[in-house]
Amino acid sequence: MAASQASGRYCPRQAQGQLGQTMQDLDAVRRENDSLRAENQRLFQEMNAYRDARHANMVQPPMAPHYGAPPAPMSVDPSRSLPPLTNGIHASSMQGVQYTDSGR
Repeated sequence: MAASQASGRYCPRQAQGQLGQTMQDLDAVRRENDSLRAENQRLFQEMNAYRDARHANMVQPPMAPHYGAPPAPMSVDPSRSLPPLTNGIHASSMQGVQYTDSGR
């Protein structure tokens, strides 16, 4: 190629060979591009399916079947409940408090 360019002459066979090689390279790049597009689309669909499944699990917790009326909330006997536990300054305020077993 350098010799034909240096002499200033055009060589159709050489140009035709270069064109053929360029077309082969272009076809190879197109096949690779198509393959990468297909893989990208597959990965995108997989990601969406994973995200949708994860989102569905977060938004809709499993539901327990309901048979009849919902259960009544448990009532707490005030004589059996304890005040909340505290640490620090307020913890000493509970010293000396005694509970009896008379309610049991």
